[in-house]
Amino acid sequence: MADANVRIPAEARDRLAERAERAERAEQAEQAREELQACNGYNPDAERIRQLDAELDRRLAEAENG
Repeated sequence: MADANVRIPAEARDRLAERAERAERAEQAEQAREELQACNGYNPDAERIRQLDAELDRRLAEAENG
């Protein structure tokens, strides 16, 4: 089957990219947590992870908005 070029609206493209970035970020965060736990016992609970995620989101938004 030949490759096809399919046009999608920019808004849809941006939403898909955002979802992919979130999934990639979650995967990287899990790998980092596993490595830190193995190295020094770092093992944050769900509430601490939520706090850290919120802080990261705040900093990223601040950087994007200047």
